[in-house]
Amino acid sequence: MKNILKTVDRISELCGKVFGWFILLLIATMIYEVIMRYVFRNPTLWSYDATYLLSSLVLVMGFAWNHRDEGNVRVDVIYTFLSKRAQALVNAVMTILFFIPLFIIGFSGMIPDVIHAWSIKEKAMVSSIQPPIYPFKTWILFALVLLFIQGIAELVRYIIVVLRGENI
Repeated sequence: MKNILKTVDRISELCGKVFGWFILLLIATMIYEVIMRYVFRNPTLWSYDATYLLSSLVLVMGFAWNHRDEGNVRVDVIYTFLSKRAQALVNAVMTILFFIPLFIIGFSGMIPDVIHAWSIKEKAMVSSIQPPIYPFKTWILFALVLLFIQGIAELVRYIIVVLRGENI
């Protein structure tokens, strides 16, 4: 079990770090657009699409890594005063009550959308170049799967802490 959990953690971290480097490409795209627009008075047609696609990709591919490292916002008014077991119990209950159902809702809504996007070779309708977005929607679905797997790994950890009182 320990090896499976560590593998899930490594995959989440690897995806987060790999796609985190895309932020440099995003910055370069934005700098290029600013120079082209304000220095040369010749804005690009593609930078808007590249910017929202890259920023969204960086964001969603970091979800699982963020979840693993507990980077989410939490109101710790009462939580910090609880024992480790009680904290793990709260986390487990919240995961079961909120994380899993919300994931199921999001995932079940996303699958038909991705299938439809591939079937019609969907393109973005917000710009003049209309880039294909069906691969992008697939990446979002993949990121949701990674987040869910990481969430289940964390749930297993919480349950182990509740039952044994120790982290793995």
